[in-house]
Order: sequence, then structure tokens, then C-alpha cells
Amino acid sequence: MFGKISTASTTTNYPEKLDLKKEYVQTSLDSSDQDYYKKKLPPPISQDSVIPTIIAKNTKIDIVVSLDTLTKLLELHNNPSLEFDIPIVVRENEKGSKTLYMDQPLLQDQIETHEQNQIVYNMVFKSARVDWKSRHSLERNSTEIKDPEPTSHWNYKEDENIRYDLYTFGEQTILLRRQQDALLNGITSSNKQAYVSSVLDYSTDKKNIPIVEPLKSTFVRARYWLQSYVSGHGKVLEGKINVAKNELVAMRYLHMRDIMEKWSPAHESEYLRTLLLKLYKLVEPGHSYLLRKNKDVPLSIFQSTSEDKSNFDLYRAYPQQQEQQKEKEETTSLP
Repeated sequence: MFGKISTASTTTNYPEKLDLKKEYVQTSLDSSDQDYYKKKLPPPISQDSVIPTIIAKNTKIDIVVSLDTLTKLLELHNNPSLEFDIPIVVRENEKGSKTLYMDQPLLQDQIETHEQNQIVYNMVFKSARVDWKSRHSLERNSTEIKDPEPTSHWNYKEDENIRYDLYTFGEQTILLRRQQDALLNGITSSNKQAYVSSVLDYSTDKKNIPIVEPLKSTFVRARYWLQSYVSGHGKVLEGKINVAKNELVAMRYLHMRDIMEKWSPAHESEYLRTLLLKLYKLVEPGHSYLLRKNKDVPLSIFQSTSEDKSNFDLYRAYPQQQEQQKEKEETTSLP
């Protein structure tokens, strides 16, 4: 684990007014003078300087993916209208195998109002709960990789934590990169790791807002399950926000047993395993593009056919890639 992690409070006085006037996205390298949490995007998977070192130390790593990307693929199982664009870089290794680097999903040209609100309030709620001044490093084993030198974009020692975990998933070995949101204050559990999420309510009548609701959405369960699982059965801190009044009206933290109540992720897990396995077999070395735009076609792969596949970077080129890309593309549909 590199970087810092903060503690988060699980209590407050309701309703809590949320401040939408602050800046919640950080663009500068230096975060030492921040007095509250701001979201800062880590480097793309394909440009992360830590990953090649991890791959060199391991016999076989088939896919490198972030938790956000894995969650987006998981959502497709329960949301047939979902659209996304995921750049992929495939590199051949010295041992004759290949590794897929799946970058973060790109922002869509058009985003629905609810999704925009969800993105904003997730950042606002996390910033309101996290005590950024309390951030600290977690101890690591001496055998782990040392902190890389800061780049123009990311400081692996001072910025928000980044973790790298290896998993065996069916036939494949996956390197998962993720950021742990916080450590929860005021709970007795030995595992205080948590992810932070907001639930939006658009009611205008405060009296009609239930304080606690069951988990109704299958995708929300699946997302919470994945977050809890990768953090060693960690917690999910969920805040209910009244959008009309811009207030936090309820909060709870969920254990794995709450998420799994009368539900099993068997279908979602098998879906992910099959999808990643087929994707790994189909994509050739070079730059590719995993696209979901047409609900009638489950997934499409656009793959570079240029003889020199090293000079074109879909991640850097987006959204101007259609003007800059002069290479032919071939499309393959995943069943």
C-alpha cells in the first residue's frame, strides 16, 4: 500500500447541511496544505510506474484492472442499457505471455442528471465524513516495493492510498489496483476499512424519507459485495442524501452479512470470470478499446491494426481520437 489513508466519522447531527461550494477535485501535485478531502485521479493503469515492478516479481499476471473498472463491468450484468468506453493496452512479457492493462472507464459525452448528481454527492459525502488532517501511512512489509519517486501527476507517498492485490480468478491471475476510502472511527470491529457511498433521495417532503431502507438494487448489492470482499470483509459507509434540501438525513455502515442477506453473488462472479477470460483470449498485443454503446451488441472491441502499435494511446487521445486515429479498426463482438 502506498500513500495515506484517513479516518471517517460514523455519527453526526441530522440533518447535516452539505457544502456544494467547495472544490472537491484536486488538480495540483501538492496536497500537503489541504484541510479537507479532495478527489484526485490516480495515474492510468497502463502508465502506473509500480505495476511493471510487480509484474516482474511474479510468474504470471494476466490482467491488471482497477476496482472502478471491475465494478463497471459488474454493473453491465444487471444494467442492459449501460454504456462505457474502456481503453486497453496489451503488452507482451519477456516470458512469452501477455498482460492486459484495463484503464479507467472514460467519461461519457453525455451523462444523465442522476449520474451527475451521484458523482458529485459521492465526493461531497466522502469529504464531509473523512478527516483529511488525520491521514497517515499504514505499515508495510519490508519486502514490499519502495515508494516510487513523485511524478508530475502523482505523489505515491503523500497522496491518497493506492493498493495492489493479487487474486486467482478461475484460470487467471489478476492484479487489482484500488484505493481504500477510509478507516471507520467508533466501531469495535478489528477491520475498520471501509468504502464510502451515497444514496440519493429526491423527495421534497422530509417526513416521507425513511431512515433505513433494505438494499433493493441487485447492482448496489453486487458493488457493495465487491468492495467489502477486496477489503477483507470491510464495511460500506452509506449516507442517505436529500437532494432537494441538500442534506445528509441518515447514515449506516454495512457488514458483509448485511450485504449478503438472502442474496448470493454467484451469477455476478461467474459473469465476471467468463467475461475476463474471453476478453483475454480475444485481444492481441497493442492498443484496444472496449466499447458498450448499443444495447443490441453486448460488447465491441476496437483494436489497432497499425504495424507500430506503440505510438497510439487511446487514453491520452480521448476524446479527440476520432480525428487523430488514422488506423483501421476491426470490431469483434463478445457473446
